Amino acid sequence: MEHAGIEKLRQEFKQQSGISLEVSDEIMLEIAFDSRFAKYLENAQKNKELVGLLIKNKEKEIQARNQAPLSNSDVILKVSKAIARWTKSGMKTVEPHILEKRLNACQKCPHLSAAPDEKLIYKLAKAVLLDDKTCRVSGCMVIHKAKLTVENCPLPIPGEPSISRWGEPIRVAAKSLQ
Repeated sequence: MEHAGIEKLRQEFKQQSGISLEVSDEIMLEIAFDSRFAKYLENAQKNKELVGLLIKNKEKEIQARNQAPLSNSDVILKVSKAIARWTKSGMKTVEPHILEKRLNACQKCPHLSAAPDEKLIYKLAKAVLLDDKTCRVSGCMVIHKAKLTVENCPLPIPGEPSISRWGEPIRVAAKSLQ
């Protein structure tokens, strides 16, 4: 059964791009959070075969991502991008009450885990930061991601794709197609 939020997302994407898709909720979330994927679909809208290929490739990417942890280079790239965003924002951190709210949400999340022992980058972070809680979805060290004003939980509240599990608005890539 489809969540009302996913259906709303599907309708917004159809309205903005002219593409009507019958795809899984997971693919709709990818369209919402991956602006490049959404743009590729928009550009391919007149070629149903290409749209199908893009979706099939994204499904394979999701499956691989769900099976394999992030590589050291993937984590370093994500951290670098987060630091660049944070620096550009003036290195602002959230108020203590917001940090507490975010961390409480992370503590309840099934994707919270100890950092993978086999990854050098996490070993270094754990030694320096004295915390090993990571998000299996984003690959981030939770305590530090939650402090940054420019960061957001990558997962929506079930049934409400516009609100993150931190209870904050999520920027939807499909809206940037306007």
